[in-house]
Amino acid sequence: METVAIIGAGDIGAATARALAQLQCAREIRLIDRNGPVAAGKALDIQQAGPVEGFDVRLSGSSDIMTALGAAVVVVADPVEGEGDWRGEGALELVRRLADAVPDAPLAFAGPGHRELLTQAHRELRVDRRRLIGSAPGALVAAARAMVAVAAGCSADDVALAVVGVPGSWIFAWSECTVAGSPIAASVAPRAMAQMNRHAQASWPPGPYALGSAAARTVAGILASSRRRFHVFTVLDGEYDGRGIVAALPATLSRSGIHALWPPALSTHERVTLDTALSRG
Repeated sequence: METVAIIGAGDIGAATARALAQLQCAREIRLIDRNGPVAAGKALDIQQAGPVEGFDVRLSGSSDIMTALGAAVVVVADPVEGEGDWRGEGALELVRRLADAVPDAPLAFAGPGHRELLTQAHRELRVDRRRLIGSAPGALVAAARAMVAVAAGCSADDVALAVVGVPGSWIFAWSECTVAGSPIAASVAPRAMAQMNRHAQASWPPGPYALGSAAARTVAGILASSRRRFHVFTVLDGEYDGRGIVAALPATLSRSGIHALWPPALSTHERVTLDTALSRG
């Protein structure tokens, strides 16, 4: 069992810490924020919930970013003070310090607005693209699978669906979507699929609990080197002819970060839509 550091004790950071604790995939969770007392208070609150909810994980809070040293995975979430994700020059400097402090650890970005930060980390800081993982698309896919499950009258666990692209131009690979192993067309009418596509597009960005859950599942996949495919933001290196662009793709993960990418087959219309979105960067 390993240590996970979460940078930012805001709503997403706290939700990630709680979800990670419930998964019990890490021995220790360190919640780090400029407001150290708040980070420590939230860590204590989550730890005290352990006996009630049945998990036993050590949590701590600090304002010292160097407490991330030794972490197997570092999650970049959101600060207590301010609104939303870490962004701007200060965020890039934060990533630089983290990349240097934990040179072998994957950096998982939990916020829905972290695409630009991933791009800067790769282009300007030269961080290996395999270490840079954005977990937010996982929350979007979960919402879309839930919609399919309602329409098909089944469990979301029975739905296999892939998403690629960027915010504002999400492409759900409906042609590959299956419900209980059968093509989605066998259980969901085309009109219902079109409605679900619109609703799924509009569900971005997800809320902090969904984002925290997606980040925690991604971290668990990294620590376990899971064979499961996770939907993540990643730096493209030839996939769909894109290079240096951050987009969502299904991926398998390992202790070093991105293990392999699994671009789904797209229809001609879907590919044109994706190419247009990627051309905008």
